[in-house]
Amino acid sequence: MRDLHTNEDLHQPFPTLGGDDTARSLYWQALDIETYPDCPNQLLAVLSEILPDGSTAEAELFEQPGELESLRATALIQPLHAPALNPDLFPDRDRQQFALLQLAPLMRLEGAQLSGAIQLRTAGLSSGAALLRMHERISGAGDLNASRPWVFAQELAAGGITLPALHDAGFAFDYRIGESAFQLPLFLLALAQFPGQYYAQTLGVNLFLAQACPASFLPETTPYTKLFKSHLTDDIQDARAAILLAKGSDTRLIEQGFFAARRIYQIFLDQLVLDLRNGNRFTATGKFLSLLTRLGSAPFGYHKKGKMGGEPIDHWFDPQRLDPGRTLQALARSPYVLPGQPDKSRFLTQLTEPNGPMFRIFSDADLQVIRNWIQALPHSREVDLAGITLPAPLPAPTPRPAVTLAASKAGFDLREMYYRLLNIDKFPKERCTAGAYARDWLKAHERRAVALPFDVYSHADLDLWLEKQHAEQVASYQPLVDYPEEAREEVVHMAVQLAPLTRIDGAWLRAFTAPEHVNTKVGGLLYHIYADELGNGDIALHHGNIYRDLVASMGYDLADFSEREFAFDPVFTDNAFEVPVFWLSISLFPRRFMPEILGLNLAMELSGIGGEYRRSGDVLAHYGYSAQFTILHNSIDNIITGHTAWAINAIKAHMDEVGMRSGAAGLAAHWQRVWTGYRALHPPQRRPLLIEALSRLFQ
Repeated sequence: MRDLHTNEDLHQPFPTLGGDDTARSLYWQALDIETYPDCPNQLLAVLSEILPDGSTAEAELFEQPGELESLRATALIQPLHAPALNPDLFPDRDRQQFALLQLAPLMRLEGAQLSGAIQLRTAGLSSGAALLRMHERISGAGDLNASRPWVFAQELAAGGITLPALHDAGFAFDYRIGESAFQLPLFLLALAQFPGQYYAQTLGVNLFLAQACPASFLPETTPYTKLFKSHLTDDIQDARAAILLAKGSDTRLIEQGFFAARRIYQIFLDQLVLDLRNGNRFTATGKFLSLLTRLGSAPFGYHKKGKMGGEPIDHWFDPQRLDPGRTLQALARSPYVLPGQPDKSRFLTQLTEPNGPMFRIFSDADLQVIRNWIQALPHSREVDLAGITLPAPLPAPTPRPAVTLAASKAGFDLREMYYRLLNIDKFPKERCTAGAYARDWLKAHERRAVALPFDVYSHADLDLWLEKQHAEQVASYQPLVDYPEEAREEVVHMAVQLAPLTRIDGAWLRAFTAPEHVNTKVGGLLYHIYADELGNGDIALHHGNIYRDLVASMGYDLADFSEREFAFDPVFTDNAFEVPVFWLSISLFPRRFMPEILGLNLAMELSGIGGEYRRSGDVLAHYGYSAQFTILHNSIDNIITGHTAWAINAIKAHMDEVGMRSGAAGLAAHWQRVWTGYRALHPPQRRPLLIEALSRLFQ
C-alpha cells in the first residue's frame, strides 16, 4: 500500500471550462435542467476531464475488499481538516462569515451526489438502498427542520448571512463567493446527472464526503455540527456498505472518484486558507473595495454632474474602464470625504441622507463599511491597495433559452420510450420527447369538460372533498365470501400487465431527490412519499421489489425493468406502457408541471385505499398469492398519517405559495391544473390502468 500523502494528483487544477462558462454558471444551470436542456452535455464534458477513462493516476488503493478499511484511516482525511481547524484563521466575525459564504454552494446541496444514484433502477438494490438511507438522513427524510442543508442555512442566517434561493441567479453570481467554491458542488451535480455511467465513482466520492465535514470549524455546539456528528457513524457505515454491496463495480473507479473529490476539495481549501490569511481583504479598505466591486458599473449614467480626480464621476463607473481600485483612490482625494471624520464627510452627511441623491442606495451595513473606511483613511488620503486581490468580473447569468418541446406526432414508441426514460442519463435528448408526451397527455384531459369538484379553491373544501371521496371508496368494499368470478389465469395475466407500472412505483416523483427540490416545503413532502415507495433503504419494503416477487410467484421471471429486454418482452401489451411512460415523462419537468404532478400524486395515493386494494388482497390471497403489495398500499397511503395526507399537505403548501404570489387569479389557474393532474392518472377517455385492472379482476 502506498503512502497516501504523496499524491501529486491532489494539486492538479480544476478543468478549464469551454467558452464563457464558469463553474458558477454551470452550477446555476445544473440546478435547472428543464430550462437548460443542453447543460447535461456540458456536465458530461466536465466529468470526462475530472474522471478520464482508463486507469487512475493514483496507485491501487484497495486490491482486496478488506483494504477498503484504509479509506477510513484518519491520516487520509486529517490533512484536509487541519486548515479549517486552525483557530488563527478565524480571529473575528468577518472571517467566519467569509468562510461560511465560501462553504454555502457546497453545504446548501449536501447529498447532491446521491440524488441520481438513488433513482428507480438502483434503490431496489442493496447498494442503492444504503445510499438512500444516507440521503434520507442528509435531507431529513423531507422534514426541513431535520435537513442538514436547511440547518446549515439557519447557521448562515444566525451569522448575519441571508442568501437567495439555491436556484436563484443572485446566489450563484454573488460576487462575495469565489469561483473555487463552486467547483466541488458542480462536480457533484454532474455526477447526479449520470448515475449509470459514473456509479462506481459516485460511491468513492460519497465515501470521501461521508468523512470530510467542510463545516468543521463551526463550534461543537452549533445545530449543524451536532446533527452532522449524530449521523457520522451511520453515514460512514452506509457509504462503505454501498461499496461492498455494489456488485460488479470496479474498485479502481471507486478509488478514482474518492481521490477526485479529495483533490477538488483540497483546491477549495487551499484557496480558502489563502483568502483568510490575506488580512488586507478584511481591512476597512478591503471591505469598501469589495463593496465597490459589487456595485460594478450600475452607477454609470447617474453621475454626470459631480467630479472626482478631475473627471466626471460617471468616468469611474464606465463599464469600458471600470477599475474599483482607481475609483476608490479618486474618492479618497475627493471633497466628498474628510479623512478620519465620517460625521463631517459629505458622502455620509448629504449624499446618502433622505434628501440626498443616494438615499437607500446603500444598506445600513454598507454605510457602516463606508464610515469605517473614512475613519481609517489617513490624512495623506493615500489608499494602500497592496495585497488586496480584486475578484475577477463575474459573467452575466446565461440567458434562459426558449425551450421547445418536441412537436406532437401520431404515435410514440412506448416500449423504447420506457427504456430510454428510465435511463435518461444515456439519452438526454429524450427530454424534449418526454415533455411533448406529457404535454399532449395533459392537453387531452384539459379538452374533456370535467367540472372541478369545487370552483373556488380553499383548504377546507379540499378536506371535505377528500373525506367524501374516501368514504365512498371504503363503502365500496365487499369482502370476498365465496369464489372470485375471475379465473386464476385472468388474475395472473392482468397482474403481469401491471408490472411495467408497479415496478416503477413512485416514478412521477423521482425529480424530488434533487437538492433544489428536496430542500423546499413542497418538495420535502413529495420526497417523503418517494422515499417510502423505494422502501426507505430496505429492499424488502421496496414496492417494485415486492411486486417483482409477486409476479415471480406466478411463474414469470421477468428481466430487470431498466433493461431493454424488459420493455420489449412480448408478454406485455403496448398499452401496459402508456401510464408508466406518462409518469416517467412528467417527472422530468417538476417546475413546468408542478401543479399537475401534485394532482397526479394525490390521485395515485388515494385511488385504491379503502376499496380496491382490500378487494384485490382478498382475491390474491384466495389463489394463494401474497397480498403484501395491496395490503401495504392500503396502509401507508392512508388519509390521516400516510401518503394521501402528505399529498394533500403538499397541495395546500403549493396553493399557499401561489396565493401569496399571484392572488385569487393564480389560485384559480393552479387549482384547475392540479385537478387536470388528478384526472391524468388514466389515459384520456379511459380509467386508470391500475384501477381498471383491479376492477376487472376483483369486482
